[in-house]
Amino acid sequence: MTRATVFIAATHTARSNARSGIQSVTRGVIRGMAAQHDVSLVVWNTRRGYLHPLKPWWLTHVAPSVDRQSWFLPASSLAKPAHWLTWIMARGLNHRTPAHRHPKLQPRLPGSWLLLPELMDGEVARRMTAYGHRHGMKVAAIFHDALALLHPELTKRTPGAHQNYIDALGEMDLVLPVSNFSAESFHRFLKIRTAVKIHTVSLPAEIHGQDRGFPPPAAHGTIKILCVSTLEPRKNHRTLIDAFNRACASHPELALELHLAGDTCAGAPEITEFVIAAERRNPRITWHKQVMPEQLRVLYRECDFTVFPSFIEGFGMPVMESVWCGRPCLCTNTGVMAENAAGGGCLTTDVLDPSCLYESLIRLASQPELRAMLTREAVERPLKSWQDYAAELLEILHKA
Repeated sequence: MTRATVFIAATHTARSNARSGIQSVTRGVIRGMAAQHDVSLVVWNTRRGYLHPLKPWWLTHVAPSVDRQSWFLPASSLAKPAHWLTWIMARGLNHRTPAHRHPKLQPRLPGSWLLLPELMDGEVARRMTAYGHRHGMKVAAIFHDALALLHPELTKRTPGAHQNYIDALGEMDLVLPVSNFSAESFHRFLKIRTAVKIHTVSLPAEIHGQDRGFPPPAAHGTIKILCVSTLEPRKNHRTLIDAFNRACASHPELALELHLAGDTCAGAPEITEFVIAAERRNPRITWHKQVMPEQLRVLYRECDFTVFPSFIEGFGMPVMESVWCGRPCLCTNTGVMAENAAGGGCLTTDVLDPSCLYESLIRLASQPELRAMLTREAVERPLKSWQDYAAELLEILHKA
């Protein structure tokens, strides 16, 4: 049986080269699904209220090798008078043409799926759902987290806005939480009980372009610790840096280095200022700011272990990416990170307790046999790729 076309809305990711967790998921889904299925990339025009193809140069932000799109509508469509008005309205440009009037896309809309992997405003989500249903599509959304409701003090998004978004997802055909923790949060906060189907599909560990595992780091006498995370309050950089400084002071025999990789957060300039000041005071701390994929691979290759001190996430991708690279990860012993760590390759602790985090850092830094054991667990652990994840999504969409 032929599977329906999947339209993936990459509205925000297409316009930016930023690498937030949600944007990484969007890019991963696109690459994984396009490798095995008929996929069309679209963006939502909020002002006009319709989907349309990407501008050609936006493809470099999502997947340069996927869905190469022409500047112009297919010339063959000019032979049909029904398309003449579309040509005039869109000036013959592919990306200016609404999907429901597009000569190639319109026939594929009925019976297709519209997949929404990004976070959005609740009213926008409702309009996209209504648009999809109006044109015979079914609508599915990947649900990442309910952090704005669980910890409103830690996010820029207001609880009311996030509640409206969750309720809007309840009006869709299918919701796909990224973890059991996210699924429980969605059930907890969905106020209006609807007929929406919910299937949890945990995210993969794969870093695109990186094969599984790295050889053990070279014996250079230095213990390099890597933290991959944006600089925002819930990522807990203050506790990590305080614990690291204490480790440097109490164990001078350990040549420790802490490498931070992650962009700033517009809503938390105080965290950026704290990191800059810490870097200035302790030369063993290096903030690499936002890094490109090839730079991140080098940092993973050269580190001895990673630490992800965030105390709440929807999934916690850096934990699984560290395991994918064959590097032990130190993370929290609660929530979804504990869920992911249970498979092996990780050491868990109470990351909110400075003493616990300090002691765990010292354990990993001073015990090469512990790092070797966790490395073996990481390398031997079964992990999903983006193609595996996309295949799970496709199977669920096919049956729904």
